[in-house]
Amino acid sequence: MTSREITALALRIIALYVLVHAVLALPTLFTWLAVVPLGNLPEVPVWWFWFAGAVIVLATLIIAVIIWIVAGRAVAATEHQSKSPLFDNIEPLILSVVGLFFIMQALIQIGQVASGLFERTAMGQPLLELQMRGAGYLFQLLIGLSLVMRPIWWTEFLARFRERPSQHET
Repeated sequence: MTSREITALALRIIALYVLVHAVLALPTLFTWLAVVPLGNLPEVPVWWFWFAGAVIVLATLIIAVIIWIVAGRAVAATEHQSKSPLFDNIEPLILSVVGLFFIMQALIQIGQVASGLFERTAMGQPLLELQMRGAGYLFQLLIGLSLVMRPIWWTEFLARFRERPSQHET
């Protein structure tokens, strides 16, 4: 197997992990959604909790599908073109996958922090710890988005720390 085929296999394993993670979260989500209407949150409509849960699960499933498609294209590109500029350096692709993982984890954690904020607000408990965790997960989400949208910039940024030129510099 070539390194690109191994990378595609690793990406597919990650996609399966993300998919399993989404499916395993469903029982907890449904249990939580069944208990929420029983709480003391009259100002928050129940449909909002269903919507938030659905968004988190759908985002996780979409990320798994995107990773699977990227893995398939990595193999297809190597079969049709041996000199594809996208795969001259595999580091931007790996950084994009890491970014997708950061996004997925941040969305899941932001949902948990939001539910904790609703519960603590209703009970009149302090919110600072959850607000700080939420800010941290928002930062993780922003880093993940930047890794997905600008992987070549990150490759060049990391190359400066390794004190070697990036393969994308012209």
